[in-house]
Amino acid sequence: MIIVVSNRNVATVDPNSTKPENGDEKLFGDDFNQQGGPNELRVATARKVNKKWRITLLPDTDDDGNPATGVLFAQTMDAIRNGKLPGSWVVFIHGFNQSFKKNLKKCREIEAYGVNVLAFSWPSNPGPNGGLITAIGNKREEYRAARANARLSVTAVDRFVERTVRYIQGAAEEDCRLSVNLLVHSLGNYLLQRTVEEQLFANDLSVFDNIVLHQADADSKGHHSWVDTMDEAKRVYVTINELDSVLKISTLVNGRRVGNTANNLLGDLPVYVDFTYGEDIGNEHRLFRPELDNDVVNKFFRRAFNGRRAETIDGLAFNHELNAYQLEDRPGEDEDFDENSD
Repeated sequence: MIIVVSNRNVATVDPNSTKPENGDEKLFGDDFNQQGGPNELRVATARKVNKKWRITLLPDTDDDGNPATGVLFAQTMDAIRNGKLPGSWVVFIHGFNQSFKKNLKKCREIEAYGVNVLAFSWPSNPGPNGGLITAIGNKREEYRAARANARLSVTAVDRFVERTVRYIQGAAEEDCRLSVNLLVHSLGNYLLQRTVEEQLFANDLSVFDNIVLHQADADSKGHHSWVDTMDEAKRVYVTINELDSVLKISTLVNGRRVGNTANNLLGDLPVYVDFTYGEDIGNEHRLFRPELDNDVVNKFFRRAFNGRRAETIDGLAFNHELNAYQLEDRPGEDEDFDENSD
């Protein structure tokens, strides 16, 4: 199951309707909510039918005046108790240059690990469009606009997490066993950093079994000062790929990023996991992609997304000098290096 909470503008259906409104992947746009601004949240469900997205936007309240999100959550809990849905959830915050359609694709990839997805979708694609591989001079304006949108979304994220926590705590009181895990991808980590630094939901993090700071597009220098404050969570993981092509471009603009730097790993709280040079890793930015041909990496994310301890799997070894786990099999490390050459 995929549920999306968004502060994007509602683009293709009546945003003021008191009934559920059906649309496709164009239902949400690339700007902030036009009725309430960046702090206004709307909730939708998403599923793919015959290779097409069916998005259902919920009204704020149902016919009886009950919050629509509360009704949806109650229905979801019933489905979990009856074995119709899995009991593991991944709360997902995406990164830069993401249209709503791209966000849905990533939600599907996460769902493939046997979990439900609760995504926060923010306007990180403010234009001009064209993809991150275009000339860096043309992307700086868009990237800076996206960072500004991230700053404006801090309160929305706080409301999103607070609402999520409230429902999860209610489920716990009803003895409904859930595993809830937080996946923050790329520039979404800058959004999380700003939220944590403003101490908006520090105490709410206790509901998460695992927090995965995935290929974080945040400053490497001093990152431990905010990451270490998330100690209410059971576990925090930081993933690294030094060859990450997307973070390489961000590095040219901002300096070394958390997700592509295997030094200065000074955090006391996080478990650092360096996947650099692994089979089929290359310059990959989306390591949780199920199609990635690396059994160790796939197993890591399956365990992390289902609330299990992930660094204990076979195929990872701890490097004390780096303070990080690394893949034991790193075939890419010597691909372009001939030790016998002059």
